[in-house]
Amino acid sequence: MIVGLSHGVFHHYFYAWLDKVVPYFTLRGTIYKILLDQIVAGPACIVMFFLGMGLLNTGKLETGIEEFKKKFLFVYGVCMLLISYRTLVGYRR
Repeated sequence: MIVGLSHGVFHHYFYAWLDKVVPYFTLRGTIYKILLDQIVAGPACIVMFFLGMGLLNTGKLETGIEEFKKKFLFVYGVCMLLISYRTLVGYRR
């Protein structure tokens, strides 16, 4: 729940800003939003997740940092594939 709350606050302000900056009614705007989402929000959320889980599981940031180093590329790759498609569908409403 704690990790989820940190994500919720970040997503709220990031996507509110993104909606103001980039109109998504065009295909170009949608692709630009997805790129910003994947370049900025994706890695930030992965970092928050691993650091938060490390703190909650062991009480140490080092645990989260080690897990992040081991799993970041795989998790980011899956996010790029799955989340990008889901986001494209959601932004093109």
